This record gives sequence, structure tokens and C-alpha cells, in this order.
Amino acid sequence: MNLKNWLRLFAQTAGIGIAASLVFGLAVQISDPELKVLDIYLILFHIFSGILYSILSQLGFFAYMTLNYIALDMFRRKTAWFYVQWLCIVLAFGYLVGIRSIFFEENNQGWLAYAVLPILLLAASVAVGLMKTRLTNRTAFTPTLFFLFVVTSLESVPALRQNDALSTLGMVIPLFACNAWQILNLHKFVKRAEAK
Repeated sequence: MNLKNWLRLFAQTAGIGIAASLVFGLAVQISDPELKVLDIYLILFHIFSGILYSILSQLGFFAYMTLNYIALDMFRRKTAWFYVQWLCIVLAFGYLVGIRSIFFEENNQGWLAYAVLPILLLAASVAVGLMKTRLTNRTAFTPTLFFLFVVTSLESVPALRQNDALSTLGMVIPLFACNAWQILNLHKFVKRAEAK
């Protein structure tokens, strides 16, 4: 990937992050009677949050690309790396449900309350993974699922530690949107660079 493609990826991902953060933020503003709708400071907050989340998403994306490159060379067999990714998906799901319910047990919500976010995140990751396989090939499903579920979970740890549904969704939704956009469009940037 050359510098021009990277800058294009950076700008478009920032746009996706801003849009996702603004949509979620405005939906929260409209639904909360105590907040002034279209308060300029809150809108600026969501714009800057969207930029921050897009940068965090891009850091996670390039970290995953580096990890994937090293792991494919280290394992020699692609299937072994696929199995490791599936194991990490299961462990991340267990963390999001089990560890969080134990860590926040004073709220007496039970583990089922903490299963909603991982199930929704996994379902959305599967849907994007299926789209990616249609756009490229069927071997893209596991890396896409791993990146969208595990890496988005890792990027969302600051919000997950607060145990607040709105702050968690306010971070997870823009991060997931940015991650999904990057993974769905990666092959276009790679083809563009190869063509040149």
C-alpha cells in the first residue's frame, strides 16, 4: 500500500468514524429530554470522538495486518493460524460474558445481561464476514470474523471497564463501523496498488 492509498484509507475511515459517532450521539441526544438537541458542544464532542475512534481503529487494523503476516509465516500452514484465530474468538466471547459478569457482580445483573453485547457483536461480525467472502473468497471469513470480533473487543476495553451501556455502545459502534469499512475495502486498495 502506497502513501496515497493510505491517506485515502485514513480520510475515509475518519469520515466513517465521524458519521457513526454523530448518528449514535444525536440518537442519544434526541432520546434524552435533559440534553439540548443539536447542542454544538456535544456535536463537536462526537466529531472529535469519531476521529479518535477511527485512529484507534486504524491502529488496530495495521496491528492485525502485521500479526497476520507474522502468524502466517510462523505457522507455515494456514489452517493452524485459522484454528488459533477461532480459539481467540471463543476466548474473547468468554471474556466479554464471563469475566465482565464476575468483575461487575455487585450490580447483580447476572451473566445473561453481559451476553447481549457479545452476541450482537458476533452476529454483526458474521454478517460482515459473509459479505467479505462474497467480495473476495471464502478463506477471508475467519480473518474477518477474528478482526471484527476480537480486535474490536480489545479496542473497546476502556468503555467495557466502565460498565455503562451508553458509553460502551458509543465506543463500540464507531469502532465496529470503522473496522468493518476497512476490512471490506482492503482488497480494493491492494488491487489499486498492484495495478500501479
